[in-house]
Amino acid sequence: MLYYALIFLLIAILAGVRCFGGVAVVSAGIAKILFFVFNWTFPRLAHHSHVAASLNPATDGEPCTKVQGSVTPPSQLVKIGARAGRSC
Repeated sequence: MLYYALIFLLIAILAGVRCFGGVAVVSAGIAKILFFVFNWTFPRLAHHSHVAASLNPATDGEPCTKVQGSVTPPSQLVKIGARAGRSC
């Protein structure tokens, strides 16, 4: 969506330079609308995906601190609060 906003902005700039006022105004309006829609949706989607990832039922709502494929020594399991045998 941001890509299309930048394309319409480029069209508006080129149309303004070539004295096509009507095309410049319309494409600048479309670019503005797409930019505001992007600014409204992207933070909400990013926040939603972060919240959904942090509430993974396999970890009981705790964030995953173990890297996949790594072996954590038993002494560090107590430090990070993880239970033995839990996979993230």
